[in-house]
Amino acid sequence: MSAWLEELSGGDGGGGQEEKPLAIANGHLPLGTPEKTALVKGLDKLFGEELRQRSVTASMCRPMRSPSEASWFWWVTGAGQNLGRELAVQLARLGAKLVLLDINEKQNEATAELVRREGGEAHAYRCDVADHAAVAAAADKIRSQVGHPHYVFNNAGTYEHKPFLSHSAADIKRMVDVNLLGSLWVAREFLGHMVKHNSGHLVCISSVLGYIGRQNVVPYCASKFGVKGMTEALAEEMRMERRSGVRVTAVHPFLISNIDDVKPNLKFPWLFEVLETSDAAARIISGVRRNQEEIFLPEKLKPFMVFSKVLPRKLRRLFADYMES
Repeated sequence: MSAWLEELSGGDGGGGQEEKPLAIANGHLPLGTPEKTALVKGLDKLFGEELRQRSVTASMCRPMRSPSEASWFWWVTGAGQNLGRELAVQLARLGAKLVLLDINEKQNEATAELVRREGGEAHAYRCDVADHAAVAAAADKIRSQVGHPHYVFNNAGTYEHKPFLSHSAADIKRMVDVNLLGSLWVAREFLGHMVKHNSGHLVCISSVLGYIGRQNVVPYCASKFGVKGMTEALAEEMRMERRSGVRVTAVHPFLISNIDDVKPNLKFPWLFEVLETSDAAARIISGVRRNQEEIFLPEKLKPFMVFSKVLPRKLRRLFADYMES
């Protein structure tokens, strides 16, 4: 075992008493080889406290009490179902005014009705974010009818799980157009106003698969790596231009229960839990209102994602293979 791995895990280089495989709570599962044991011990040593932190729930989100916050509009794409709908409904409960966009007009209007039942204000528009002209037209209409949104949620997305060579050219183009270009088109429409007034918040839903590439999701990974790069670069651009009032946030979900039809095969499902849509939306809203630049769902993923970037590729693969059952 390499010296850095020994040091990280607190080992003595093999000269001390032989240790048994590390036992994990909730089942005392042995991690097997010394290398794997040392790796996980090192992760716990570096990030154990963060891994044990409490999750954010909907009850922890405070209502929008300030006059300025209550008057701001929140733009949400992909609002017709799943996470987009849940974000809209929870924001309405907090007193937000909402502009809702979706390619499916009927589903989007249903979300708007749910928002109104919660006492919220909703303006629903049909828009295909993959179409630059459609985004520009919708933005012009919204600016004239409603005003400029302060918060912009790039949530619209599409996903397919199958081998790369099973994707058609149309599949690949659609995924990149919606997931990546759609986010860019929306940002381009509203960032100028945010920069001019040094005020606003752009939120983009990326993915854990925007951090790590995995099999059978190649076009999706490509699009979400792009979204992560886009948000990171925009945040840096705002910093260099001294626009501290313009926030940029990337959200990296693992799996959300009623959105993702592919269930993970993990040795430790308690470590990387699949979130309910309501819980995911609550955590996103809470993180955005606290101006987090990156939000991981679940939060305990963060140290693993950060740490994975400093591991040699062989060790990353070893760890990934071991974590899958």
